[in-house]
Amino acid sequence: MTIRGLVNAFLEAEVEILIRGSERCPDQTVRAIIDTGFDGYLSLPPNTVAELALPFLDRQKSMAFGGAVSLLDVHDSIIVFGGIEQYVPCVAADNPPLIGMALLHRFHLSIDIISDGVVELTHRPDESIAG
Repeated sequence: MTIRGLVNAFLEAEVEILIRGSERCPDQTVRAIIDTGFDGYLSLPPNTVAELALPFLDRQKSMAFGGAVSLLDVHDSIIVFGGIEQYVPCVAADNPPLIGMALLHRFHLSIDIISDGVVELTHRPDESIAG
């Protein structure tokens, strides 16, 4: 399975991800930036988390580049990523939607780093990534 996206004008690699809303809220497809410095699964702006009515799970400490520490709300989310529906923790943070390295586990990432360049994520569940 391969997920394709594009590099935006700021040279950020973006792919689409479907997030399931609660019973009363419609699903949303968002364009999320791949953030190799984020070790979590998914980060969404607080207004998107509220629109989807994602259930609150916990609060966690987060350290930003430079050492600033803050508390962020963590919510339960159901996503469809690469055609696979899965439960992942979602951090509510004041930034664009971000996909972290935990969600990309067992994927090979290829990026043509130019505006409108191709982004490809290839899932490799049963084989070595390096070989």
